[in-house]
Amino acid sequence: MKYLPIYLDLKDRDILVVGTGHEAEPKVLQFLQAGAKVKLISETRPVYINEFDAYSNFIFEQRNFSISDMKDIWLVISTLADRSLNEYIFETATERKIFCNVVDVTDLCSFIFPAIVSQGDINVAISTSGTSPALAQKIKSEIANLIGPEYGALAGILGRERKEILKQIPNKKERTKLFQRLVNSEAIQLLKRNQNYEAEILIAQIIEKELKGIVV
Repeated sequence: MKYLPIYLDLKDRDILVVGTGHEAEPKVLQFLQAGAKVKLISETRPVYINEFDAYSNFIFEQRNFSISDMKDIWLVISTLADRSLNEYIFETATERKIFCNVVDVTDLCSFIFPAIVSQGDINVAISTSGTSPALAQKIKSEIANLIGPEYGALAGILGRERKEILKQIPNKKERTKLFQRLVNSEAIQLLKRNQNYEAEILIAQIIEKELKGIVV
């Protein structure tokens, strides 16, 4: 395995994006939605810049990249087309032990982005370790057809119930049995038919029945 797939908590982390080339806009948006503090630096002002006005954790500076921009940065992305400048950014980041990704240039990356299928709190990441982004997109499309919004809705319901279940059922084995019963119930089919209320009632009934059967 060339790359370790992990999920990062980027809340309040300082992220630097250099340039407004390919992938700059969606990456900035992803970082902002993850709660990171994002600084975008570019010689030119992007046409989409106003899309980020609502985010207090976003800064745009219209100027060239400077080595001082790396101060206190946790992760940097370059979307520039200039190979020599990209090499400089990558080397500078590496010296400072900062994660770096130069878009579409795998040899100048200490990490790569997977293709992602998202439904609420459900996130499935797909990677071919940089060998074939096209294949990753094909796999993403196939997985997206399997995981509809009903899975995100179910994750939301289970997330709301989880804290109380952990409190009421201290036995791990019993909890596991209950969680398995919930995810394998008819709730997912109800949610698929947009019968959200009925799904929540079913889940509540299953939990109540389980709690009544537990001897404390």
